Amino acid sequence: MRKNLKTIINPVAAFTLCALSVLSVDAATCYTRKSGEWGGDLWTSKIGTAIEPGLRPGKGDTAYIYNTATEIFLSGSAQVSAFKLLGDKTKLTLRDGAALRVSNFQGKGPKGAGTVEMLGGTLRADAAKGAYFILAGHMAGRDDGTGIFIQRGGVVTIESPAGLQLTRNGGTGIYQLHGGILNITAGGDSQGISAGAGTARFEWQGGTLNTKYAAVSLGNEGGVLSPGGDDAVGSVVLRAKQPETYYQSGRGKMIVTLENAKKYDELIWKEESGGSTVRFGDGSSIEIRLSKGYKPTKGAVFDVVFANKLVLDGKLRLEGPHGEHFRYEITRGSQEKLRLIYEHE
Repeated sequence: MRKNLKTIINPVAAFTLCALSVLSVDAATCYTRKSGEWGGDLWTSKIGTAIEPGLRPGKGDTAYIYNTATEIFLSGSAQVSAFKLLGDKTKLTLRDGAALRVSNFQGKGPKGAGTVEMLGGTLRADAAKGAYFILAGHMAGRDDGTGIFIQRGGVVTIESPAGLQLTRNGGTGIYQLHGGILNITAGGDSQGISAGAGTARFEWQGGTLNTKYAAVSLGNEGGVLSPGGDDAVGSVVLRAKQPETYYQSGRGKMIVTLENAKKYDELIWKEESGGSTVRFGDGSSIEIRLSKGYKPTKGAVFDVVFANKLVLDGKLRLEGPHGEHFRYEITRGSQEKLRLIYEHE
């Protein structure tokens, strides 16, 4: 078993990657021993041993925040194979300038609670086959703690094939979106935002959400739903086997980008039971954007929301430079639609 594999980062400095695990010659493990900056001397390659000066988790390594009440700060760049909050009351804080790349985000381990708080910077979860992004319940019968991800700023991009898994095999997983941008780009069979066994919550008070799919209810209490991302066209599709609700309060917003008469943003919120609902609170807004120089003809119709049941608790506000040129209506039938109609000459 090799240890102390060195990587040169400039002509006069070097750091040591974590010792290779006995489980796999391709895996390596680092454990924190105290609070501090990610890039500082606070890592060890064996549980219970002293800090190893110069040791840092690298691209192929697993990084564990281990000791109780340990808080790690990241302000620069880091890349690891896997990341996990092991100890109780552990925390990772990403500051402005942080750039964390991870293949497998394992969330909270056994017992207690662990938190990732993102104030700025970027976090990217890789799209590699089998990669995952889980807040709690990674390992069945073991990872039953509470994993909390608080996003106040920055950009999180989850390319993992399964998307954002709030829970998998138990525990409690909570994602709080207060600011910044959350992109969940997985396609194929992904559920986008999903929940397994245990307790799962997606709490949305601000920030922008761009996801292709969702399999849980979403309550937009002051954020922005942006199918496809800003100035791009896309759709948000419900992939659930049971009734779920998309609710947008009077403080929430949905962006609808129109690229041409047949290509525009959509929210498709329906499933086989026929019980899924889209509900807009009084004063909720839709911001209409015209892309690539597109100008609709008078009377052009755009069906932008599809649901088993569509409810308006009051009036919708149509915003943006072109909002005043549109009106909306609800069509009823086997599926219910929110339709935008262009009325400008």
